[in-house]
Amino acid sequence: MHLLFRSQRPRICCVTRSVTSLQRLHSSLNSSDKVVGKSEGYSKLPRLFVGSIPKEPTSCTHIHNLPQRFSSAPASCRANAILELTPEQSRYLITVLRWNKRKSNIRVFDPHSEWLARVSVLEDKRRNSLVTVECLEPLRTSGLVSRPSILCIAPPKKKERLRWLMEKTVELGVDGFLFLDTEYSEASGIDFDKVQSYVLEAVEQSERLTVPFLFAAPSSNYSLPPERSSALRTIALRDFQQLWQESPVGKVLIARERADTIPILEALQDNQSDEPVLFLVGPEGGWSPAEEEMMDSWEAQCQGRIRNVSLGNTILRSETAAMIAIAAHSLVKSN
Repeated sequence: MHLLFRSQRPRICCVTRSVTSLQRLHSSLNSSDKVVGKSEGYSKLPRLFVGSIPKEPTSCTHIHNLPQRFSSAPASCRANAILELTPEQSRYLITVLRWNKRKSNIRVFDPHSEWLARVSVLEDKRRNSLVTVECLEPLRTSGLVSRPSILCIAPPKKKERLRWLMEKTVELGVDGFLFLDTEYSEASGIDFDKVQSYVLEAVEQSERLTVPFLFAAPSSNYSLPPERSSALRTIALRDFQQLWQESPVGKVLIARERADTIPILEALQDNQSDEPVLFLVGPEGGWSPAEEEMMDSWEAQCQGRIRNVSLGNTILRSETAAMIAIAAHSLVKSN
């Protein structure tokens, strides 16, 4: 018996093209940030967010002025500022990272700048360690946020998948989240504090400065029972167009599967304005026939402001579709 082995030439061009695209995407995510200090050697230091954290979600009627909301966020970091970390951050620094006197410096940041900071530890009467930091020198500053991206998605039912979805899209550069309620939606009662922690962790790990906003439907459109007061208010898909018409929130691209629509890259390249771009991604079961019919009527009525787009010829999980949409937006914006 003879065994024949066929050697295949490596597809170098495809690999090189993919690597180049990934490098361009990575550089685009931080392209608006300006290095102002001696950042060499500091990239391995832990970094913690010390800016103000919203206590409640932002109404989706404010999506249209998202760049102004980023620029008007209060700044915590400045020369010689003494900042107190939260108890959770203090425990993380001491217990998880095992901070000691030989590791006296960390990085701290807010939506405007990142600073090298010196750490000091105090203990109260109950022997709980509290950490304060002193800002020493700026490392980089953030630029203006233009053409922000908002991911409007029916969240997955499992918390692990929701966390993974938010983590990866934050890494890819998403600027805000709005959760939808569709006919095939599985999840209910999205906890605001929990998803806020997902976002902050991803921001700290991905070296970005701005923190994506968590948007909710206006209270007049959705009322929560008292026992679910901490949940994010989802917006019903049937009410989306009405809210979009009442507040000019930007251009809307709806991900459709196996539909005769234009590719998402073509739709993004046609958009030359700096207004926000909203990506609508359906649940695991996809859009219902009634919802697809409704979206077709939206596209016909709104003259290019709402468009159905294709993400390819295959069926994608909602998390995969979300990542493709946000990654495509980041690549086009970088060019």
